[in-house]
Amino acid sequence: MSRKLFAALLLILLSALPVLHAQDNLTCPAPADIVASVAEACANLEADQVCLARAGVTADTGTDSAFAQPGDRVTAGALAQLVTTAPTADSADFGAVLLNLRANLSRDTVRALVLGGAQIANTNDARLVLPASFRDVGRVRSSPSTTNDDNIMTTLQGGASVTAVARNDAGDWVQISFGDGELGWAATFLLYVEGDVNQLSTTPAAAGTVYGSPLQAFNLIGAPAAESACAELPAGGVLVHTPPETRALLVVNGVHVSFTSTLYLTLGEEVGRPALRVEVYAGEATVQTDYGAALLVPGVYASVPLSPDFATPLAEPFPARPNPAGRDVQLAPLTAAVTADGTALALTPSLDAAQIDAAIAQAFAPDGLLAGTYQLVNAVSTPFTEPADWQCGQDMELGLQMRFAPNIADVLEENYGVRIVAGQGTNGVSLNTHNDPQYRTVPETNGEVAARSIIVRDMLHFTLVETWARREGDFAAACNSEFTWEWVAP
Repeated sequence: MSRKLFAALLLILLSALPVLHAQDNLTCPAPADIVASVAEACANLEADQVCLARAGVTADTGTDSAFAQPGDRVTAGALAQLVTTAPTADSADFGAVLLNLRANLSRDTVRALVLGGAQIANTNDARLVLPASFRDVGRVRSSPSTTNDDNIMTTLQGGASVTAVARNDAGDWVQISFGDGELGWAATFLLYVEGDVNQLSTTPAAAGTVYGSPLQAFNLIGAPAAESACAELPAGGVLVHTPPETRALLVVNGVHVSFTSTLYLTLGEEVGRPALRVEVYAGEATVQTDYGAALLVPGVYASVPLSPDFATPLAEPFPARPNPAGRDVQLAPLTAAVTADGTALALTPSLDAAQIDAAIAQAFAPDGLLAGTYQLVNAVSTPFTEPADWQCGQDMELGLQMRFAPNIADVLEENYGVRIVAGQGTNGVSLNTHNDPQYRTVPETNGEVAARSIIVRDMLHFTLVETWARREGDFAAACNSEFTWEWVAP
């Protein structure tokens, strides 16, 4: 080998040594050190407060309140944005911020740890809202009117907790947020409102926005999370925990996330767009947009494509996928920072892809079908007799949505008076199935009878099969109708 070539190779090797040296000697914070920092800096954190747990945080609080040193605290409503520093090849700085949020909970709180490399922006509406509850059973309507019952959304039981977010000009109707952030109207006299109704805004709240407690709605922003330079620490994100069996609601990047126990929220990428990733490690979660929903169990995540400004979901969640391998090991010791008693949780490892559907079905649809809203996706009717233009089955347009309880059969029995067992057909008399009186059945007389059965396709689809026979005087006809329904939301 020539001296010139040897010298060139030696120069290349020597030039690489500082980088290798810097990486090999990078002192990463241990998960236990991060937990200790949170415990020391953020002890006795009050509800709806934000605490700076570790240095390496840039925040916009919109106030003069100091938020630069570990232990500094501000109210959640004052926080506009924050950025936590992620470790790099040259620096082990690892910013961390603890959030203690009321969200939709009356007694407990949601604790969230924003970990190095994550950026969040507060998107919660700042309007005055008031806690409220129903005095007795009452209806929730889509508009402040009782002119007809077409606007009835649901009925809530006495004592049901809601949030008053607006009122009409007269003050005799209150707009409320209920359930998983749905908005509707209730007559004021039906409610106990904790405060002066007249102080509520007369501008109705907009759908898709949570008008609840501070920071109940926020956006993850910035570039997709990169893997941490420290092997024991996760890519930047938000570790979220709620007490066991307590269901909380957050709206993240416009996506409604209803969950129990423990999640990790981070940014990824789908079809060339930024995407919110909701990873579940304990409990369960429902991830919902205007386009559809996904049900998640421990060990899986759902991904939702977002608009370029991170504010709007563009599609339904992608089907559940296995969580990143090893992420549970990274997060498990850090959960001690978000549990009420400081105890670390045992988290579920990444679920095998082949097990996902079965695990979700077992958790959410033990009877073989999910409860929730179904959309009619296919309707086929075949007449058995002449005339061929005879009405065959019910007039139902594709896209029609109906709500079904966990046991589809029970709902059909309630609605149609016919007992159906999943997978079996049962003969029976159909009462008032059609609006036209001539179709109403009078047993043992001219009229209409039907045999119905349910075919369970999978946990998201079922087909209602109806075989109808109609007799009226000398006229007789029969047909077979198949209506296939697809689950779209809880």
